[in-house]
Amino acid sequence: MLMTTRFNRVNTYCVFTLTILFFYTVLGSPSSFAQGGPEFRQLDEIDTNISTFHYLVTPGTASIEISAFGDLVSPGIYILEENTDLAFLLALTGGPSAYNQPDVRYETTIRLFRNSGGAQALIYEADFKEVMDQISNAPVLNEGDVVTVEVKQIRRTNWRDIFTIIGPVLSTLLLIDQLSRTN
Repeated sequence: MLMTTRFNRVNTYCVFTLTILFFYTVLGSPSSFAQGGPEFRQLDEIDTNISTFHYLVTPGTASIEISAFGDLVSPGIYILEENTDLAFLLALTGGPSAYNQPDVRYETTIRLFRNSGGAQALIYEADFKEVMDQISNAPVLNEGDVVTVEVKQIRRTNWRDIFTIIGPVLSTLLLIDQLSRTN
């Protein structure tokens, strides 16, 4: 039994090694796969200590650095190609990180700040739905822009809330009525 287990491990290792060698000799190295189309560099190819750094640029093209913060699925610093608009950035971030609850409504505000005279000035503010409904009107991003997303939860009043309020009020009225009859 021990000999069979050791043989199976060695056999599995050999098959794995031969498979890797086959792919390198027949198909080429993994870097050769990108020669057929645009090559995007991912986070693991860049030395950085920031866990939310996203480099999404085709090598050789002009790029801009954008900061996206707030209630986003994937906030962080984004290196993007020039002429990228706000709607595309919001799609890359995964959009707002609000939870869908049936009795909660969300107001999501998108703000775009741009460096103006050494200070960040608010140049665009809109509701998330408005930005995504009118993608063609989304502003083009510039180097150093900061995008913030703020999600406010607005709880809707439902029957459970009404009964929660009416119950104690009716109980108090009944208690007052009983006390006034006994006196």
